[in-house]
Amino acid sequence: MTLSPTFGPGFGDYALLGRLGLLLETLKGQGEVRLPPETELCRRLEVDRARLRSLLQTLSREGVLNHVRSKGWYFSTPKLEIPVARHNSYTANMRDQHQRPRSEVLGIDQEGADQGRLWVLDFRRYNGDLAVSLARVKVPVRLTPGLNLHLGRNVSLYQTLEAQYGIRPERRHTWCEAVAADPVVAEALEVPLGSPLLKTTHQADWAGEPFEQTTNFLRADACRIRVDLAVVEEETP
Repeated sequence: MTLSPTFGPGFGDYALLGRLGLLLETLKGQGEVRLPPETELCRRLEVDRARLRSLLQTLSREGVLNHVRSKGWYFSTPKLEIPVARHNSYTANMRDQHQRPRSEVLGIDQEGADQGRLWVLDFRRYNGDLAVSLARVKVPVRLTPGLNLHLGRNVSLYQTLEAQYGIRPERRHTWCEAVAADPVVAEALEVPLGSPLLKTTHQADWAGEPFEQTTNFLRADACRIRVDLAVVEEETP
């Protein structure tokens, strides 16, 4: 008796995924960092755009590709490591990983009144062409009156605080959460609404008083949070 091969309903996608994989390997071998436009990929793979996009999104979830809205698909760069258990800045962290930092100040505003007024600073941070994080930092106006004059692209907030004001905050508390992208964050990070994000919240003191709070939204497909756990020795009687 001869058994006829049986293919499941998803076989066509597996075959297409194999062809796409070969094409990606060829492009990567040629040193490409960006994929051709989706219309070109559809033509070369002889597939409709809906099926192609479904596979590209699958590869994005697997960490193989990243999508930048209005720019296209890119091969993933190594995930940016974010250490949360020690004082650090995005600029210093990128340089520690032998990468070039690139920040963009999206807005500088104030909230509160009198001695309780705070600067509210919004930053977008990049790993190459990919916007990987959106950060909102709050610091007191009374201690940093001219902060808006010193900030610009590729300037470290912590370096500015130390160089201009002699302030070096000490991080005291950190929270990490998994959240979904709301409309504001989704637009800033160029991801679909509801995309998975890593959210970190830091609180820091200076001279024994609360000084700085930062909320940071990170693309889960482009960042990895590293927590350095303290070693607690067991007490002996």
